[in-house]
Amino acid sequence: MTNRARFALIAIAILSAMTFAWRLWSELGLVTIDADSAPLDRVLRSIEKQTGIAIATDAPTGTTVTMHVIRVPLTRALRVLATATDATWTVAYLVAPDATEIRAELGRYADGQTTGWKRFTIPTPPMPGLTGSHDPREDRWQPQPEENLHAYLEQGARAVEGQFWVPDDFNPVINAPLSANRVEFVVRDLAQAADATAERVFLLTTQSRPEPTEVVPAAGITGGPPVGAPFFAGVPVDRAVIDAQIQARIDQMPAEQRASAQAAFDEGKAFFNTIEALPAIEREGKIADHFANAMERNPGQMDARMTQIDASQTVEQRIEFFRRVVRDRNAE
Repeated sequence: MTNRARFALIAIAILSAMTFAWRLWSELGLVTIDADSAPLDRVLRSIEKQTGIAIATDAPTGTTVTMHVIRVPLTRALRVLATATDATWTVAYLVAPDATEIRAELGRYADGQTTGWKRFTIPTPPMPGLTGSHDPREDRWQPQPEENLHAYLEQGARAVEGQFWVPDDFNPVINAPLSANRVEFVVRDLAQAADATAERVFLLTTQSRPEPTEVVPAAGITGGPPVGAPFFAGVPVDRAVIDAQIQARIDQMPAEQRASAQAAFDEGKAFFNTIEALPAIEREGKIADHFANAMERNPGQMDARMTQIDASQTVEQRIEFFRRVVRDRNAE
């Protein structure tokens, strides 16, 4: 074999290795699931293996799932999975004196038990253009000085999307300064300052029971849902906190999507500011009219939103949806 042929073979081998490495890197963290009535536990373990995350669920033993996704981001896979199981998903950061306590609390969560721990969270409303595309692991938290662990975790619930869990009786003083960073790194530094252990877990919550949370109190809003968010069903939340969370999500969007999302968000804030002082019944009417008019002005946006929702549903769920539509029309 001539030197030229030998060099050509070496070059081909190197190119093949680089191509394989590139494909492996480019698909790292992407999820492929081809499941028909498969055990939920098996699907969860497959997602964990493909992405390197941990998932906990309160789904009953024996739950099955049908879903089909090919090389999709984690958040997309979780959204499809949640739809297929009539569930919701979020990320939680657990801080405790040791890993044994964290494992025990996750076991209680799986069994539907709710005592012994605080769960700080703010329910963030969905927003067209953000739902399904936002990865809460990318959220940045710029912590402000607090006196103790619980106060920091409550601040975290205000600053980023997700839940923060901690034992009721574990609330050490925090003296070390904390730097701005992605949320999981801030939680890690916070746990280190508390001489504790921290763990990030994705939650798939399926049981229809109230979430045991320490919701951050509203500022001047008492009784009923917060202004502009009737779907919170009585959870008192400061609208400014919700606005800050949504703004942070917009800031992290790709540039080509950010301008339209910002314009829609600014328009929505301006509208809700005009109705904030109205009585609740009048507010609800104004909100209904506002969204009806928005759909008339931008029918394509609603079509895109419905397409996004439809793509997340199983075939069985789509069939059942149209069955309900037919039944409702026949009843008119």
